Amino acid sequence: MDDFNTAVGPHLLDGMHGQLQHLLDEARRQGADACEARLLRRRSLYSTRVAGQSQSQSAKAGREFTVAVAVLLGQQKGLQITPAEDGKNFSETVAKALRQAREAAPDPLVGLADAARMPTSVTDLALFHDWSFDPEAASATVAACEQAALASDPRIVQVPSCYVVAQQNCEVYGNSHGFIGGYAGSTYQLTCVAKAAQAGSKRTCEKSLVQRTPAVLQAPELIGRQAAERALRLLGGRPVVEGDYPLICGPDAGTELLGGFLQAIQGGKVLAGQSFLAGCLGQTLFDQRIAIREYPSLPGGLGSIPFDADGVTAMDQAFVEAGRLRGYALNAETARGLNLTTTGNAVDNELEIARNLTLEAPALAYTALLASVARGVLVDAVKPIQLDLASGQFSLIGVGFWVEHGVIQHPLAPFVVSGNLKEAFAAISDVADDRPAYGRICTGSWLIERLHVRPR
Repeated sequence: MDDFNTAVGPHLLDGMHGQLQHLLDEARRQGADACEARLLRRRSLYSTRVAGQSQSQSAKAGREFTVAVAVLLGQQKGLQITPAEDGKNFSETVAKALRQAREAAPDPLVGLADAARMPTSVTDLALFHDWSFDPEAASATVAACEQAALASDPRIVQVPSCYVVAQQNCEVYGNSHGFIGGYAGSTYQLTCVAKAAQAGSKRTCEKSLVQRTPAVLQAPELIGRQAAERALRLLGGRPVVEGDYPLICGPDAGTELLGGFLQAIQGGKVLAGQSFLAGCLGQTLFDQRIAIREYPSLPGGLGSIPFDADGVTAMDQAFVEAGRLRGYALNAETARGLNLTTTGNAVDNELEIARNLTLEAPALAYTALLASVARGVLVDAVKPIQLDLASGQFSLIGVGFWVEHGVIQHPLAPFVVSGNLKEAFAAISDVADDRPAYGRICTGSWLIERLHVRPR
């Protein structure tokens, strides 16, 4: 492993370009008909403080250098992903991929993406922002965040978890079409979990912020106070009476439901018939005022990339326009299987499928949205969605508030929201103007006409 103190950033790209060209040359020398490869260097720092105990404070630093190579022998494909040692094991990695390809069954869908879809130059999207990667500075940030939460109110009895995650990476992709491109990126995250207690009532809530720049690490007191405020607001929650209610999905809940939509339009799931949106192209899924677009070319965006994992230029596009499903998220292989064209949505892992996905609609003032609810539930925070992708049935564990006559009445104890995602999308009647300015998925609050809610 490299020395942690060695910086990872744009200055490494030229050397990685040379290494990747060497890898492509090696694949050609060993007999591959075609090849694509990716090199990834990453530097990370994780600093955490658990339950306010100084002995539980720790900082972990790491580096990695990974090579992924896919080789083609006609319609047979082999793929190897291994740790790299500055090119020393490239020859062995290629040989293993070729052995795998020779043993693979022919697949008419495999193959490189169209060379014409690859960029002639790589756009600088301002994805990399440097930071000291000082473990002591990270620990001080965590401690300040924790103390701000604890000091905000005597009812904050504990900070079960508070942590910083910082990552910097350099990624270079190339293939036997002759395209080689790379870029550097960074992400910085600060998360605080605060626990409030009063008169036998307890509530634990989280506040987390992730950005490309380290500015998020410069205001730890704000994150700590916001985590505390969220927990305090939800003290004294009463059980909801089970029933079907109008539902205001705050941005956190809307993001989870929109994430379910994103899972459902992934080409692999659609091609396999494992998505409830398979065969729905052209159908009306949302109110005609709603569009869902992604913006991978947004400068500084958390989900921004200049090209996808196939080397295809990433383009801003609409998946939903005027309420209708316009397209799926396709890579080169799934596009061939569906007799469509790649949309530049190839990814290396599931965390990368959200590329500044945004639900857009004429925005109603949040106060007006709230005022329109005669009797219903406001969902403030949720756990990750539980989704049966084939049927669209989902459930969300959430916390929030009971609303009557457009006014918040009292907090609610944890509850479960359930239903069918396709039906929920069709029942969105309004979208509020409280969309966050950051995130891989962004949406304002939704008003859904009716969903089932029960106590957890």
